[in-house]
Amino acid sequence: MGKQLHICHISILNPAIHSRIFFKMALAQVAAGYKVSIIAQDSASEPYERAGVTIIPIGTFGRLNWRRLWAARGISKKAKQLQADFYQIHAVELLGLAKKLKADMPTAKVIWDMHEDYVANILFADYYSEATRKHLARRVRNVQTEFVSWGDGLILAEDCFEGLIDFPTNRTAIVRNKFVEPASPIPNKVFPGNIPFMVSTGTIAENWGSFRAIELWKELNKIHAVGLVIAGHSQDEKVIARILDSVERSGMKDRFLLEGGNEYLPFEEIVGWIRACNFGLALYDPKENIRDRIPTKFYEFMAQQKPLLFSQNPAWGALNDRIGFGVSVEWPMSSEAVQQVHDNHLSHRPDPVAIPESEWSWASEQAAMLELLETLQ
Repeated sequence: MGKQLHICHISILNPAIHSRIFFKMALAQVAAGYKVSIIAQDSASEPYERAGVTIIPIGTFGRLNWRRLWAARGISKKAKQLQADFYQIHAVELLGLAKKLKADMPTAKVIWDMHEDYVANILFADYYSEATRKHLARRVRNVQTEFVSWGDGLILAEDCFEGLIDFPTNRTAIVRNKFVEPASPIPNKVFPGNIPFMVSTGTIAENWGSFRAIELWKELNKIHAVGLVIAGHSQDEKVIARILDSVERSGMKDRFLLEGGNEYLPFEEIVGWIRACNFGLALYDPKENIRDRIPTKFYEFMAQQKPLLFSQNPAWGALNDRIGFGVSVEWPMSSEAVQQVHDNHLSHRPDPVAIPESEWSWASEQAAMLELLETLQ
C-alpha cells in the first residue's frame, strides 16, 4: 500500500469503543495496514491506544445535553490536527464539519457511514417533539442531499438505505452491521438465583420494545420464576426511570437486571448476556424507521445460537422463513402464546439455533468496506 494511510473516524453521540466503529470498522482497518484514530465519546482525559487504534476522547454527554452543541468545535480542531487521509463520519450532524475539513484539506477523502435513516428516525421515533420533527427532518434531508455534491464515499449499514440519497453506486458500499467477536474476553454471566432468563439488548426505548419486554416478563412470572435482563443504552433518563419504576411496582426486583441504562455498556458485556440467556427479545413496534431494517441484535443472537422472539414484520418474517433464527409473535400476546413461550423456551434449555456463518458474520461484510477504501485512494 506504500505510505501508511490514516483513517480518522468521527462521531458525536457514539462511544469510541462502539461495536460498529471500533470492533468492526477500526479493527478491520488496522488489520489491513491502515493507521486508525477515533474521535468520539470517552471519559478518558487524554488520548490513548487500544488494539492499535488511537482513541481521542471528547468526554461524555447525552442526546439533549447542551455540551452536544459545543462539541463539534472541539471535534473539528482535533480532526484537523490529525491531517488524516480519510475521515469516516458516523453522524449526519457532522457532515457540515466534514465539508469544512475537506475544504481545508482538499486531498482528504470524506466517507459517510450511514448507520440510520435519520429522516425517518426524526419523523417516527420518539426523540423529538411533534412541533420540531418536520422542520428538523427537512434540514437533515437537505444536508444529506448536499453531501452528494462534495462527499467522496458512502457506506450504508442496511440494504433498505439504498436510494435514500442519489450517490454514485461505484463509490457506495453496503456494509451490514453483522456480528464480530469482541477483542476483549467475553465474561461468563449467571442470572441471580440461577433461574431461566431472557434478555433484551440494544437501544432502550419505547418503540425498540423495552416496555413490551417488561410486560411479557410479568406475564411469564405468573407461570414460573423468570428473569429479565435489559442490556443496552438510552439517551433518555425518563425512559430508564419509567422502567425502574415499573419493576419496583411489580414486586420482582430480584428477577430483573438493568445493565447499562444511561451509561454505555461494553460490547463484550452484551455478548456475555446473550450467550448465557435462554432466549432474546426483539419486541419492536415496527414503525417506518425500522420496518425494513435487520436490527443488529438479530445477528448477535444468531452468532450465539440463541433463539429470538421478535415482533411480526414482513421483512423479519421472510428472513426467519429462510434461516429459522427465532419465533415471530403477535403483540399483544395471548395467554396461550405466553404459555407456549414458557413451555418451549423456559421450562428447558432450547436447542442451539444453527445458522450459517455467512448470515451473521462480519467477515462477510468487511471486504466491501476495504474495497471502497481502495477505490478512493
